[in-house]
Amino acid sequence: MKANRKLRREAAARRRRGDMSVPAKTDGGTPAECADYLLRDSVDSRVIVGPVCNYPEIGTAFIVNTCGVDGWRCDSISNDESGRAELCAAMVAWGRSNNRPLFLVSVDDEVEAAWLCKEFWPGDRIAEVFLKVQAEHASWDATKH
Repeated sequence: MKANRKLRREAAARRRRGDMSVPAKTDGGTPAECADYLLRDSVDSRVIVGPVCNYPEIGTAFIVNTCGVDGWRCDSISNDESGRAELCAAMVAWGRSNNRPLFLVSVDDEVEAAWLCKEFWPGDRIAEVFLKVQAEHASWDATKH
């Protein structure tokens, strides 16, 4: 069951990558450098860290959602679950050192991550992405029965 869900997640991630702007690939730096890059010009204190997925182009990665001056944006971090935890800790440290409290949400569900982004940062792009993610997951649920 877990393997099937993982394969479906990977397939969904591949399809979605063609539906929205390609996330920037952020790797090769320390967690602190990645946090600095991701929060470079964010306009609010909210950060949503999505689940770890396998992307054909970059391998294992997770998506970090923030809001810049142009609205919702996402960046991919090439790493695994331990790297995800390290980055979250670096973001908290970044917020403390810059006297900027962060509202950091780490989710293990793509639909929940997309919904939170849609609620926090309304816009046409994220609304479209949310509907596609929701439809993909609904179709998976329909095939289970």
